[in-house]
Amino acid sequence: MTEDLHRAKEILSAEGCTCVFVCGDVVLKRYERGIIPLVSLCERGERLMGYSAADKIVGRAAAMLYLKLGVKELYAEVLNEGAKEVLEVGGLNFSYAELTSRIVNRRGTGDCPMEEAVRATDDPDEAFIKLKCKLLEMGNGM
Repeated sequence: MTEDLHRAKEILSAEGCTCVFVCGDVVLKRYERGIIPLVSLCERGERLMGYSAADKIVGRAAAMLYLKLGVKELYAEVLNEGAKEVLEVGGLNFSYAELTSRIVNRRGTGDCPMEEAVRATDDPDEAFIKLKCKLLEMGNGM
């Protein structure tokens, strides 16, 4: 584990962020729920090459956005099997504390709608568009 990833994990744990990006002295902290911080960064055209990231929950949808953002490594407190596959195929170095078979919606009544939105694609750019549309449909437009 690199020093940047170690710092990102510490900040994630200590400060209640939903995701953290670290590259040397530069630290980006996000507090929005779900994939909103990742979609927002992608929408602004951010490229986070060289950054290490730590996140609370990473499903397939988030994994594709991390690939799109270009981070060099990722730690997830919770990672699902779909995300693991995406990250392996994408060649992103990653680690996690807990592996789960699925990400559920906030009510616990079914699969996460963001996971459903990207189920049929393996392309991070297409996933980004589908996720933006899903957020708009759900009233969470950016």
